[in-house]
Amino acid sequence: KDKEENILKCEWNSALQQIIFYRLDDRITQAGDYNYCKYTVSTKDGSIQSTGLLEARFDNIAPVATDETVSFKYLANEIIPINLLKYANDDGDGPANTLQTKPNKPQFWVNDKGVELPIYLPSKSSKDGIFKVVKADREGPCPNNDKDNTCYGGNIYIQASNVFNTFNDTLTYYVYDADGKISNEGTIKLISTATTTDDSRGGGGGGSIGILSIASLLSLIAYRRYRK
Repeated sequence: KDKEENILKCEWNSALQQIIFYRLDDRITQAGDYNYCKYTVSTKDGSIQSTGLLEARFDNIAPVATDETVSFKYLANEIIPINLLKYANDDGDGPANTLQTKPNKPQFWVNDKGVELPIYLPSKSSKDGIFKVVKADREGPCPNNDKDNTCYGGNIYIQASNVFNTFNDTLTYYVYDADGKISNEGTIKLISTATTTDDSRGGGGGGSIGILSIASLLSLIAYRRYRK
């Protein structure tokens, strides 16, 4: 039997029709170590039995950062607050409320002062510099070996660099889980409504032509009067 028998659980789940092997704490299996579960399969009358051994390693699964789209009203000069944690999760490690040792363990990184700072932005400007992060609710060092980078918590606030912006762009972000493991790259698409609902490029050309036509007509009238 494993010396951690009270923490390690190996059970048959009839709904899933498979063996479930899990822990009641958040410890990971150290390099070179394994956890084992012995099981027995028998016939209905119990006359024939076969025993097997499950070998497992428990690891911290990285959090997931997903993609999202945020729209900015053309000419509105908006500063939009965005909670990037709405688009991320650490569900791969299972529900924290089942842990005996840390039932209230958070999903995301909280520093030793109790401040949640799990969001990392490689740049505070969007890919092409069209949008920028003007501030965040909280900021401080990222966890562990990434402590030289700045991480953020709460909302970040994004604004177009130019009120007349008519282009779209993207912002890249990552999140850290409670154990300081970083996620995949997530992308926020930043959309100017000048390219969607407020796109007036079709009508703008006609207006320009109309003004030029009126100017030409006035010139023609002046020329005719001069000739008289």
